[in-house]
Amino acid sequence: MTAKWFPSNEQAKAQALWFNGNSLGPVIGLPIIAMVAESYGWRESYYALAAISLFSLIMFWAMVRNSPSHHYAVNTTEKEYIEKGVATNKKELAGTGEVKAVLKNPVFWVLTTVYGCISIGFFGISTFLPSYLTEVKGIPFVQSAFVNAAGYGLAILVQMGSGFLSDRYMKRAVFVGGASACIILFLLMSMFTASALMAQILSILLISVLLMPAALTMTMLHKVASPQVMGRIGGIFGSISYALAAIGPMVVGAVSQMTGSFTGGFLALMSFILISLILCLGLMRKGY
Repeated sequence: MTAKWFPSNEQAKAQALWFNGNSLGPVIGLPIIAMVAESYGWRESYYALAAISLFSLIMFWAMVRNSPSHHYAVNTTEKEYIEKGVATNKKELAGTGEVKAVLKNPVFWVLTTVYGCISIGFFGISTFLPSYLTEVKGIPFVQSAFVNAAGYGLAILVQMGSGFLSDRYMKRAVFVGGASACIILFLLMSMFTASALMAQILSILLISVLLMPAALTMTMLHKVASPQVMGRIGGIFGSISYALAAIGPMVVGAVSQMTGSFTGGFLALMSFILISLILCLGLMRKGY
């Protein structure tokens, strides 16, 4: 949808905007669903989630069309602007209209690995961070939940800012590599600080950069696959990346259990984030 509705110099903003749902959802949804469950019961909280999903389905059916030319609310100026941008994209995407051709492109596998390594870090950190703050840093569990919510709230600003800036400079890999470096830095500083307050601040900063690389990595995928095959390529890209992502919580759990502390598990996660950073340096040299 992003490839069909946005020219290449606006795709990162578009990706960042819709991907912010992953940040906005926990910020708004967690406390609301918790209150519904506490006041009425867990079944009623499921009914509330079902109602929200049904509302999303109705909105999608009513407002979304496959292309601008099929949309009732797109005026002529908008249609011409979008189609001009898409035409430019097609010239840049010559030879990327077949699944086999995309799968033979090494850049596709580099992007898949980058996204997989980032996902390992995201799920590994987000799964164990509340327990880490409570058990190691002595922060009450409820307070750690607010730390997570604050991190997701800041992530909205980080994602939108990176989306706008990467569209302006057309250097997506720079921002993904920068986020990887920040994840390593904030996690290291959080692990070795003795201050509970500083640990909370660093955790908020850490969560705020965890989600940002995902949207921009997906944007880079548009340079190796045309809209005609993006659905299939996106499916392959996502399934491999999230299969790798399952490693994250297992690594933290297993290594932490063997070493008797979270430190070993988080250090193991950093090795995957470091791989992402190194691969991004290679992508930068290719102009991504």
